[in-house]
Order: sequence, then C-alpha cells, then structure tokens
Amino acid sequence: MQFAVSTDLELNYFVLEQEGKIFKSFYPKTFIELFGLEDINDQKDAKSRYLKSIIVKVLGPENLKEKLLCNMDEEIRKRLCLWSAKESIIDLKDSISTLFFDVIAKTLISYDPSTTTIDLMRYLKVFISSVFSFPFNFPGTAYHRSLQGRKIVMNLLKTLLSERMKSPRKESKDFLDLLVDELGKENSMLTEKSALNLIFVLLIASFVSSSQTISLATKFLSEDPKILKDLTGKPESNCGEKNYLVFGGGIRYCVGAEFSKMEMAIFLHYFVTKCKWKDVKGGNIVCSPSLEFPDGYHIQVMPKNVRVL
Repeated sequence: MQFAVSTDLELNYFVLEQEGKIFKSFYPKTFIELFGLEDINDQKDAKSRYLKSIIVKVLGPENLKEKLLCNMDEEIRKRLCLWSAKESIIDLKDSISTLFFDVIAKTLISYDPSTTTIDLMRYLKVFISSVFSFPFNFPGTAYHRSLQGRKIVMNLLKTLLSERMKSPRKESKDFLDLLVDELGKENSMLTEKSALNLIFVLLIASFVSSSQTISLATKFLSEDPKILKDLTGKPESNCGEKNYLVFGGGIRYCVGAEFSKMEMAIFLHYFVTKCKWKDVKGGNIVCSPSLEFPDGYHIQVMPKNVRVL
C-alpha cells in the first residue's frame, strides 16, 4: 500500500471539494467507534444530513448572532482579563482548550464545572491524548485509557440526558434540551445513542482544532513582530474559505465552523489589542499525527500598557 501526503493548500481544497465524486474519505473502524461516528460517517446519508440540521439550529449563524455571540465575547474578555491582571504564565494551548470548552459546554449542556464532581474536560483530554494509539484494549495501554476516558464522559452525558427527559426544561434551553425535544417526536430519526455521540463529538471538536490554531498563530506572531504590529493596527481581516481547511471543505465542511471561526476571531482581536505576552518556555512543534506542543507552549500574559521585558 502506498501513501501520499499533501501540504498544498489548493490540492487539499480540491480533494475536499471532490468528496463523493472522484475521492472518498475513509476512517479506520476503531476511529469511527471511538468517536461514535457511525451515524455521520456518510455525509450524503439522510440521517447524517438530519443530525447536521440539528447542530445548525444551535451553532449556526442565526443563533450565533442572536444568542451566543454576547456570551462568547463576555467569557473571552473575562478570561483574558484574569490572565493579564495576574500576569499569569500559562500553557497557551491548554488554557485555550479550557476556555473554548467552557464556552461550548455551557452552550450544549449548560455545564458548570463548579457544580459537578466530575471534571469533564479532564477525561476528554485523556480520551484525545490516546485516541490515535494502537487499538490494544487491555489495562496499561494508551488505547485502554482512551476508552476509559470516553466511558466516564458518556456516563455523565447519559445521566444528564436521563434527567432532562424526566424533567424537560421550558426556558433557557440548550442543545441537550433540543435533543430531548427531537427524541420525543413521533418517528424521530434520532436515538439516544446518536444524541449522546453527537454531544460527545461536539464537545471534543469545540477545543481541539481551535486551540491548536490559536497557539500556532501566537507562536508565529511572537516570531514576527512586524506581522503582529500590522495585525494590531488592522485586527479584522477577510480570509477566504480555503484558508480555513482546519474545518474541512465540500460536503465535509464542519457545521460548527462559523461558531469556531467567530470564537477564534474574537479571542485574537482582544488578545492582540488588549494584551502583551512573552514566550517563557516550550513552543516546539511535532505532528503525531495532529499538531502538538510536546513541551507545552508557555507564555506570560500582561496588560497592553505593561512593558514586555
């Protein structure tokens, strides 16, 4: 078997646009099972389109503008204010992951880490850290840890779904409430298993790619002060869809892309206009297979009016 790896933007975009025509995506069976992608693996399938339509109701442009934007903006400003006021040294990717997860978890399931005994983010990170390991499922292996992380998260989600189904909420509805409504419809295409897998995938998607993108952008800005200066002067820029291949393309274009792009744009706007930072340690990049910072990427965040030494 031969493999080809492409880093060409135009070629990659072309491949994504031709999905289902001259190219067909393939995921290993274990990968599909771990992420619960059985229902959405075939992008042309009726159930896949149905599930995407549910996601759009919550993360699509209309709800983003009407309900989510203000909460997202407020949470990002609060977190940056906290970091800069204390002149904190943070592991950027880890901190961004937590920030973006908190935003989406509140939107999806009204999750508040201060009111639960289970650190949901912790077990999602356990899952992600081992998901690409060899599928040897016995104690002590990375794959086994990944399965355990998923099991704990899914048990929590099952409990939340069961509680909502017993006592549906009439106000302040989140994504979980929407799923409960769908499950209650006659001849609904949604099953409890599909609903739980959908939440699980969205929780992971909320922070993995976005935190990598922000961390990489910050590293590049640190290495090129001129670009940072230009960006500070013109914090808003227009980028074509091809520049966001992190969200896929064609029929595999991420349905939550607008949510994530807005989240990253708001963060970068406030980050470069209200804060300064300096690299402290780490920042080395490897691909295994996703982009990672094996030593972390630690920076010190300061208010804009504080001189960076």
